[in-house]
Amino acid sequence: MARTYDPSFLAAPSVSSLAWARAWVRAALRDTPNEAGAYPPDSLLDEEIDGALQLAGVQGAGDPPAVLYAPHVVAAQLVEGDPRRVLSFAVGGLSETLPDAKQVAAAIRKSGTGIEALIEAAGGTPPVVPGRSVLRRTVF
Repeated sequence: MARTYDPSFLAAPSVSSLAWARAWVRAALRDTPNEAGAYPPDSLLDEEIDGALQLAGVQGAGDPPAVLYAPHVVAAQLVEGDPRRVLSFAVGGLSETLPDAKQVAAAIRKSGTGIEALIEAAGGTPPVVPGRSVLRRTVF
């Protein structure tokens, strides 16, 4: 069980790279280590992210077909499905309201337009194309 983050992977987008997809998810969720190398208290394990990436993966071109990752879909699902996410809190007389999880997830999905183009260029169909359910994809 590990937590890894290498921002250099972000410089070379590759929808067939699990390491790139994991780095993208961590960057989108701000689940990255601080200057001292410590991750946030509720940081996800690599295995948790990798499993979610596999479930949202789609089949690309090639023989054998490559798995293509949709990290924007995974990051959005992780935001929406986090039962610990709060909408507001108050401490010492100060209060703050946080953005709704659905709004955050929608913004993450919208930011994935370039990723969807990369998936299509690799011969895959992005899992967020209207009319296509993630559950109907080919299982690897």
